[in-house]
Amino acid sequence: MNRKTLPDTLVQQSGGQNRVYLPIVERDNSATPPTPTPTPAPEPFAQADAARFLSQAAFGAAPEDLAPLVTVGPAAWMSQQRALPVSRVRPYLEQIRTDVLTNDPLPDTVPYSRPVNDFASTANLSTAWMRNIVFGPDQLRQRVAWCLSQIMVVSFNSVARLFQNGVVMADYYDTLAQHALGNFRELLLAVSLHPAMAYFLSSLGNEKADPINNQYPDENYAREVMQLFTIGLWELGPDGEQQRDTHSNPIPTYDNTDVEELARVFTGLWFAGKPWPTDGANFPSPWLTEYALAMFETQHDRGAKTIFHGKPWQRSLPAGVNGIQDITAAVDALVTHPNTAPFISKALIKFLVTSNPSPAYVKRVADVFVDNGAGVRGDLFAVVKAILLDNDARNRAQVSNPRHGKLQEPLVRVARLVRAFHAGKTTPDLQFWGLAKPGALMQWPAFSPSVFNFFAPGYRHLGLLAKNGLISPEFQILNSVSVASSSNMFAEFVDTLLHQRLAGGTPRFEFDFTPERALAGDPDALADRLNLLLCNGLMGAGTHQRIVDGINGLLASDVDSRVRLAVWLAAVSPEAAVLR
Repeated sequence: MNRKTLPDTLVQQSGGQNRVYLPIVERDNSATPPTPTPTPAPEPFAQADAARFLSQAAFGAAPEDLAPLVTVGPAAWMSQQRALPVSRVRPYLEQIRTDVLTNDPLPDTVPYSRPVNDFASTANLSTAWMRNIVFGPDQLRQRVAWCLSQIMVVSFNSVARLFQNGVVMADYYDTLAQHALGNFRELLLAVSLHPAMAYFLSSLGNEKADPINNQYPDENYAREVMQLFTIGLWELGPDGEQQRDTHSNPIPTYDNTDVEELARVFTGLWFAGKPWPTDGANFPSPWLTEYALAMFETQHDRGAKTIFHGKPWQRSLPAGVNGIQDITAAVDALVTHPNTAPFISKALIKFLVTSNPSPAYVKRVADVFVDNGAGVRGDLFAVVKAILLDNDARNRAQVSNPRHGKLQEPLVRVARLVRAFHAGKTTPDLQFWGLAKPGALMQWPAFSPSVFNFFAPGYRHLGLLAKNGLISPEFQILNSVSVASSSNMFAEFVDTLLHQRLAGGTPRFEFDFTPERALAGDPDALADRLNLLLCNGLMGAGTHQRIVDGINGLLASDVDSRVRLAVWLAAVSPEAAVLR
């Protein structure tokens, strides 16, 4: 019988899942049919699974979060999260700025960090950020925004005008949150036109070339929007693996000509309603906050441009179009570049789930970036959903895979501690700035050392991890000093610092250990509760026993000390530090 040759297997997308169809084979119908293998029932979604999911999809679990998540399941929970309004940080910074501008002198007892000038700075942004972690219901959006803030970096660090202007930095962070579950194209365009980014990476006041005066467009943003925000340095396959030339060398995604051409695109941006600068872009700080960017066509390079020249995805931008059309076309070229889907997908996987995702995992997610199932490219909600619901993220067997998992970021560990024990929940005026210890944490909102974030995405920690070929980005900010200092910081958080009170007697930022106090007389039960809240049910027997021994070493009547010691030991344990 003649028939068409079929592949070994046919894979078809259906209902958001891969269905594998075996090839058609002829069989003898007279033979006894084989007994079908029953399809195994899906694993029940238990509280430990919910805790593990929330350590990836949020900033950890508040105890009351677990039961509802077990009931509805992760997919429905994510849909609920998508519908929630955005929790923003700018309103808090605006409130402080208004207070500063309308009160002279400012009272000594203000419930926030006293600004160094008329505009709230990094200390107050950290409080607004933490308030969203404590009070904000949109945990999925906030977690993804935190990831994006480390990909599309704008930092207070070493930039005086930004350091003095927390409002514009808050607005930038809110922009990331607004688009975190939206479309990547809209996100990239909003980032490219934001005053904070334009100032940070020098596209603000960027002028077209004037060769007679040896003046050419600044290339800073043009370079970083490719290298860090979209396509990366090297050509990738759909699975995120580097492509090689005939000599086995990695292939660069762009060269200096591409940088020069793209820099010409980002010319002519300045504050709407303000005159073009003639003094080296010197301007009052309020402009960063009060005025959106507009295109000044006389300063924009309206000539034809070609980016990704000589590549199959080369994009030509015609002469004579207006500046915003130019920028929009360039953004579209970056979003549709074949590298962007695997590059961004892999970056988000590494922040949310595991530092060493398999190529197959990356490709499954990148395929969703390319097409969400409805023909839409760059649907970030679909991408994040694909990341978090993938078998490589949800399968319990992964917890014993030595290549799976990641070191938790220091600030995420703090946020998880805060959520697990309702720190600040009864204190609407909680302040996080007073606890700022970036030296111990090595991480603070909007305060990375440079545009390259707190750690490099490809960092390999020397020793066992590197010998086994494992990427370990967060280990770059882990050393003998930071381990000791952060451990001491956690002890202060639990035992002392979070219980300090202001002059008026209001708790600054206080934990609620009421459920844990009730278990202080049962060390095993207390350790089990901490295992669920801080270790996703994965605490080893050795860690469990050390916590029990520590509790038993204190008087049974000293309930507070028993609870605080147990919480601290669990918080600094390897099982709490490493997400599996």
